[in-house]
Amino acid sequence: MRDDPDIPRFRQLTEGPSVEIIFEGTRLTVPKGISLAAALLLHGLPAGRIGALSGSQRCAYCLIGQCFDCTMTIDGVPYRQACLTPVSEGMTAERQVA
Repeated sequence: MRDDPDIPRFRQLTEGPSVEIIFEGTRLTVPKGISLAAALLLHGLPAGRIGALSGSQRCAYCLIGQCFDCTMTIDGVPYRQACLTPVSEGMTAERQVA
């Protein structure tokens, strides 16, 4: 069923080289060369910021760098867009309130 929460909406289509990243303390193996947002979505994880006013979880919306809903702290640098940042070996990322 399409709305079944146990069925992932994103999946890796091909096998290939991978890298290990750390998202909020959890180690993930992801395909090399994809964006951080795509890597998180592939694992069913939140790929966006936490709303500063509402406290609600946001998600990568446009995936082309226009909306800033995917803003995260990446490798210690805040306000980076996960949809425009390619994953790299050992990358660290965490959601931020923005």
